[in-house]
This record gives sequence, structure tokens and C-alpha cells, in this order.
Amino acid sequence: MLRPRRPTKEPSNSHATVPFVASPFSAPRGVVTPYLPRDTRLVSIHEYGGWRLKVYEICFDSHSIPSDQVAATLAFAENNVPWPLASNVSNNAGFVIIHRGQDAMWLMVHLWQSDILVQFAYQATLSKLVDFVPLRSDGMCGCVWELEVVKHERDAWVRCAMGSDDRAIETYWNDNLFLDAEMK
Repeated sequence: MLRPRRPTKEPSNSHATVPFVASPFSAPRGVVTPYLPRDTRLVSIHEYGGWRLKVYEICFDSHSIPSDQVAATLAFAENNVPWPLASNVSNNAGFVIIHRGQDAMWLMVHLWQSDILVQFAYQATLSKLVDFVPLRSDGMCGCVWELEVVKHERDAWVRCAMGSDDRAIETYWNDNLFLDAEMK
């Protein structure tokens, strides 16, 4: 088993070391589970408060998230995300990831602010699927499955929204990710 190297002396700078803070749902530190692909698909385009959002689901098993849970999750987001004012600078666009993992349900709302992606992240236990709590801003940005969506959406945003053609933003809504775990 590999062990992290320990510093031979205390850091000489005055910055305090930030301890690792795991999610209460994450695996014990140092435990890495083998990667297995997960079904990922666009569920819908959702509009709220002047924002238009692609809604993705990721499932650790091959079962889709029931539509009533998706609707309840989006209602939670509508009522709890600190929505920035919609403006022409951002094209009022973003995407949502609803991820049913093995240990928790995850909700991530991503909003484009020009060329910056703003993220709001929440988690819920599997026994209370829509009782989300906000994740602390301690550096976590997502798991390997969620980052596949983020990468796709980043590339789609650059291709579609950051080009010289003002009408290209409309192509963004048709540029979606679909991953079938059985096909990998």
C-alpha cells in the first residue's frame, strides 16, 4: 500500500495547512474503487428565472432516476440555489447534473457567466433522495463521472457560445452528452 510522504519539517510559510475534509458519503481516505462507466444522459431542458438549463442524469446502475425525483430535485434547486440575475452577458445558460451514486444522490447546478462556470453543489442520502444539503466549498469539484459532463459542456460552450456567430448559442442546446455504460 502506498502511503503519502510526510514533510520532513514544518512548512516555512505562514499559511495554515488545509486538512482533507471528505464528504460523509465518500470512501475512506486512500481507498480507490475500480472505475466502471455509468449511464449518463440528457433528461430535459429546464427553464427557471430567466435561465435555461440542460438537465443530465448519471446513474451508477442502469436504472433511470424516476421523473418525480428529477422534478423534486429541480424544485429544490429552484428554491435553494442562490441564482445570479439573468443577463445578456451569460446567455442565461447552464446545466444541471443529478447523479445517483452508490452512496448518495448528488445535485450540481452549473451556470455560465460569460467564460466562467459557477457551480453550486448539494448532496442527499439515498434514504432521503431530495433532502439535499449544500456541500461546503472546500475544493471538491466533482467525481470522474460528473467531470465527463463538465468537460463535454465546456467544449460545447466554447464551440457554440464563444464563437463569432451570435446565433451559435442555439446550437448549444442540441450539443448533448450520452454515455451508455453497456457500450464501453
